[in-house]
Amino acid sequence: MLDSVGMSRLLALLMGAGLFAACGLDVGGLAVAPDGGGDDGAVDATAGGSGGSSSSSGNGGDATRDGPGADASDDATAKDAPADVTTTDTGACFDSSTSCGLPGSCLDCSASPSGTACVGGACGCTDSSQCPGSPLGHKCIGTTCGCSSSSDCPMGQACSGGTCSSSCAGGLTCNGGCCNGSVCVGGSSDNAACGTGGGACVACVAQSPDKPTCVGGSCTSACGAGSDGTCGAGYCCSGAPGGTCTGIGDSTCAPSGGACVDCSATASGKKCETGGVCGCSSSGDCPTGSACNAGSGTCSTSCSASSQCNGGCCSAGKCAPGCANSPDGNQCNNGVCGCGGNNDCAAAANGSVCNTSSGTCNCNNNDNNCGNSSYGTSCMGNNICGCGDSGDCMGSHVAGNTCNPSTNRCQ
Repeated sequence: MLDSVGMSRLLALLMGAGLFAACGLDVGGLAVAPDGGGDDGAVDATAGGSGGSSSSSGNGGDATRDGPGADASDDATAKDAPADVTTTDTGACFDSSTSCGLPGSCLDCSASPSGTACVGGACGCTDSSQCPGSPLGHKCIGTTCGCSSSSDCPMGQACSGGTCSSSCAGGLTCNGGCCNGSVCVGGSSDNAACGTGGGACVACVAQSPDKPTCVGGSCTSACGAGSDGTCGAGYCCSGAPGGTCTGIGDSTCAPSGGACVDCSATASGKKCETGGVCGCSSSGDCPTGSACNAGSGTCSTSCSASSQCNGGCCSAGKCAPGCANSPDGNQCNNGVCGCGGNNDCAAAANGSVCNTSSGTCNCNNNDNNCGNSSYGTSCMGNNICGCGDSGDCMGSHVAGNTCNPSTNRCQ
């Protein structure tokens, strides 16, 4: 039993222990060194102050206190995590669309082509709404964005093996545009690769010679301007520039692909001949006063018994309105000027005698038959009146008083 003195000492001891505990001291008697480290057992004056803080700032402070001796448990995990990686305090990801994957390597799936969801620790999808704008395809196939047809792909791409790409080799269908045999192309304005339905592109002029130009994905007959195509076989461009391909004919004549010409307004002939050139096949195809040359197939003023003039008559190899001034005679026989008797040669420049065999006038080897000839007063070796020198060019009936030695005619 304790006497009164012992009891008093016991109570003092118990009260002291309570104060130690209140100040953060070990009730076992091992005191923590207070601020300053010099006064054993002294507690921080702020313990009961208005600040209410129980932490000390001495060099030997507890791990919860500030100072060089702070414990390594100061949230080291949070400080070591990369700034763009979202983690828990242990480095693990949140298994969400913005934090998905292995600890310390979390991914943001919000822009992932595989899908915007976190599926099994990887970016992916569970339904097609999680594949918006994915270049792989707009449909969720399993747990990854992809495609089952071209409609699941972005415009200008095809679906191959569940994935979208620009390749359409092997006859794949594109989503819009057309397939040029290897890749999807726009197909709206390329004359050699036209189409918008997603199928194989067409070369417009090869598909239809009268529709060489691709406009909005369709082949049209536009020609002659800018990037317009060239009309194909059997067609020329009428109204160029900005014209249309038209079938070749007499009023629309040209080589295939050329600019159409109306042959009715040309001197070479009213008919469109082979090769797309205006010409003739008879005198009726020529303008008045010209003849059709069978050899060239074109019209000219040159004529003969076999190439007669369209109107008028052929006088000395040239088409003339009539035969009044023809050197061969004043009669038009079968389209050629000539004579039927001497009366038809009275004013003929070749001579005043009619050669009934040829039906033309001549001088019959007699200078007297050249008295009215404009070529000259001498009967030349070819039996045609003419001149040997200027002496044969005297008189009012001759064309001039000088003899041209090259033609043997007065001028």
